[in-house]
Amino acid sequence: MAQIRITEGTIDVRVRVSRMTILEIDTPNLAFSFFVPAITKLTSTNAGDTTVVVVRDGEGEVTGGGSGLYCHPREMALLPEPTNLTRHSALSL
Repeated sequence: MAQIRITEGTIDVRVRVSRMTILEIDTPNLAFSFFVPAITKLTSTNAGDTTVVVVRDGEGEVTGGGSGLYCHPREMALLPEPTNLTRHSALSL
């Protein structure tokens, strides 16, 4: 398993992984794990209290605030508070 940590800012990631490889990107309030090839954008605020994950292609698992959910293509996960993880359609990608 490989891990990347960002404390603030935006990272665009294109991942090519096999079934045996896992990549995890950590922000101050959530973690996003890739299990299949994916194109994803993560944005974390300066204060580290809000993170937005946009999955353009592929899928992955978002964990944070004591819960977890899978994001599929053209979905967005938002964690604006430590306990309020939500998933939305990201139609304007």
